[in-house]
Amino acid sequence: MLSSKDFLRKRFNNTDVFECADIHRAQKDSWWKDRSQSEVSSLKLPYYAPGHHDPPIPTAYDVVGPQATALDANRGVYRVFGKYVVKRLGSLYLLLDAESHIFLERHSKARIPKVYAVFSHLEKESSGTEKNFSSKEQAPVPTPSYYLVTEYIEGLQLFPETFKALDISLQEKIGHAIGTQLKALTNVPGEGYYGRVNNQAWLPTNYLLDNPNLGEPRQYGPYTSYEEFVNDWYDTALYRAAVNHFVPPDDYTKKQLAILRNFKYIMHSVAESQRTPTLCHRDVAWGNIIFKEIVGIDGKVCDYEATLIDFESLCWLPKWMESGMLSEFSWPDYEHMYLEAVKCLEPLNLPMGRWFNRELLENVLGVW
Repeated sequence: MLSSKDFLRKRFNNTDVFECADIHRAQKDSWWKDRSQSEVSSLKLPYYAPGHHDPPIPTAYDVVGPQATALDANRGVYRVFGKYVVKRLGSLYLLLDAESHIFLERHSKARIPKVYAVFSHLEKESSGTEKNFSSKEQAPVPTPSYYLVTEYIEGLQLFPETFKALDISLQEKIGHAIGTQLKALTNVPGEGYYGRVNNQAWLPTNYLLDNPNLGEPRQYGPYTSYEEFVNDWYDTALYRAAVNHFVPPDDYTKKQLAILRNFKYIMHSVAESQRTPTLCHRDVAWGNIIFKEIVGIDGKVCDYEATLIDFESLCWLPKWMESGMLSEFSWPDYEHMYLEAVKCLEPLNLPMGRWFNRELLENVLGVW
């Protein structure tokens, strides 16, 4: 097995951890700048849900008008006309969320916001006025922004302080509400590969598969072979372990070495029945769930319904990996909720999910 420095030297002709990470980050940034829409998503734009819509589906201009309220201005999320949520992003990355949303509408029974539209719009100056350029000046090329218009879901988002104040029975019901939605995803009939929906590869921005080289960053999959998927994932683990340090050591740490030496053995020890690709959200966190409180006849909250949002990471993976990626909820403070959520996914290889969470994500891939 190569040392971390030998691995980096082979991939970058460089052994400085921070310089190698910067090189790879620049490669990925460049990859996105040079991509066409069809290289990122199979979704055809514009997309509009059929039927009559009242109020009308918002346009790009409505998002900056008085009828829009910022829900999260930093992320470009707005409520428009009361009925709609509009996400705006100056990157094709938004199409991953949009395409996954539409796929789920067509194929799953999961509770998700309805998709009304996906479109692009060439942005002008924020003032809306035209600027005259002299003969020596070159007018800037307008850049497109991408818009995803979905249904506004009434409800609330829970966060750690609010959750911890609830009694255990309500914490368990929250876990069950989350788990039933994850179960709805895994119930979607499989398509026999590991990758993004509609038989697409993972893109180079993905932390799960991130195997750098001296050339242009590559896409990963879709894989019809579990072995091929594991081999590429192992190469990702070698890279991420090498750069996953605030103070880089001379080599992989002893704990990383133990994980990396046994990586393929552990992955191939998984039974054939537990390798089946199932649909996974991959980013279940407080900010990606809207809860509806169910109130009993006594006027007190007695249960919850959960609606999942933000599906840019949706993909086909073994089911135990979804349980492992519930990393935000796998700590002792959330044990009652976590166990109720994963119970909905049974039968489940829970030890593999724990290994993925506690060992691979934390010590190798560098995702908490």
